[in-house]
Amino acid sequence: MIGEWLAIAALAAAFLAAGAFAGLASGALGAGGGLALAPALYHLLGAAGFDGPLLAHQAMGAAAAALAVLSAQAALAHARAGGADWAPLRRAGAFAALGGGLGALGAAQLAGLAPLAVWGVAAFAAALLMGFGDSGSRWGAGWPGGVAGPALGLGVGLVAGGASTGGGAFAAPLMRRYGAEPRAAAALAAGFGAAAAAPAALVWALAAPAGPVAPFTLGAVNLPGVALCALAAAATAPQGARLAREAPGWALRLAFAFLIAVTALSFVAGAARG
Repeated sequence: MIGEWLAIAALAAAFLAAGAFAGLASGALGAGGGLALAPALYHLLGAAGFDGPLLAHQAMGAAAAALAVLSAQAALAHARAGGADWAPLRRAGAFAALGGGLGALGAAQLAGLAPLAVWGVAAFAAALLMGFGDSGSRWGAGWPGGVAGPALGLGVGLVAGGASTGGGAFAAPLMRRYGAEPRAAAALAAGFGAAAAAPAALVWALAAPAGPVAPFTLGAVNLPGVALCALAAAATAPQGARLAREAPGWALRLAFAFLIAVTALSFVAGAARG
């Protein structure tokens, strides 16, 4: 009995620590910090003793569900603050949701470390965007019309849902390339992130586990863990924002981008070795 309670306490501590780290990064960067949640969960759950063939799936599933909650909270906060043009989300949000569900459905079929290898490829690209994404020319003065807008929404959803990265990693730089101010870009990224992560979380929750999973897990989504992640992230985001005011933004972005790039390459290399 004592051993079971210790295991549950270790599980809770892992989710709290992962959420705290992701919240700190999100607060410091403004957008894109949720990118760190899936690998943090993978390492912390493994350290807590829940290592196994479905560890990557549990990390990805919990990350998708927690990011759905956190992105929705961020989008609502931006909506209350005002100043964001939500037209791109109205035009392409449904396509982002479709992409999120399809991306997660594909990732859920992979075995072993392969789901986190998908994260690794996406995260390495996101690290490049984070480090150099604002150095290029603008692609337009507003969100594109025609089929390009829905296609971009679908692409953001596929990446955010398939790799459990959240919307900020790709949507925010994309919005800035199309002329959005940083605050408006962060608002739209949160909206696209919520649209993509919600169906992705549902797919992971409906996934039939092919092996042992942590207690209180639905499919690949640990429900109490998601709640703990979201609470810890909400608690530490203000500290991250305070750090952003005290440290150069470019230094924080480059340090985080370097950490993500190294982690991404390690997952890709691990999956390649089998």
